[in-house]
Amino acid sequence: MEEAHEILVARLEEESGDLRASLEDAFEPERVRYDLTLDLVDSTDAVLRRLPPPESDVSFLYHQEGDEIRCRRVGPMAALILEAAFEPASLDEIVTRVAEAAGIAQPGEELAGKVRAQLRELYGADLVGVVGPR
Repeated sequence: MEEAHEILVARLEEESGDLRASLEDAFEPERVRYDLTLDLVDSTDAVLRRLPPPESDVSFLYHQEGDEIRCRRVGPMAALILEAAFEPASLDEIVTRVAEAAGIAQPGEELAGKVRAQLRELYGADLVGVVGPR
């Protein structure tokens, strides 16, 4: 950006008379924009220092509600299921993905029941949907 600004200033100085006055007028917004960039301060580190330290094993779900983006803290099981259901899949496929992620060698009906219950809650909260066969 600095190099582009210098090129424009050098080109402007080459002109004289009415053309220079017109170019200076046209260049004014760019000059002001450049001057403002010189005063930019990155406050990211200062803001991050004020935030509480992240908790381990805590998952958050960012999703859209209307025109707003929401953030929800979700439990480990819900996080596993949301990740497993990120792409369309059958219940059996989701159970298999959850079992693999959780390190469960032989998923049984107990896990399938927990996945179904969690999916019902997520569906009720409008966080997952049902897609018909293609």
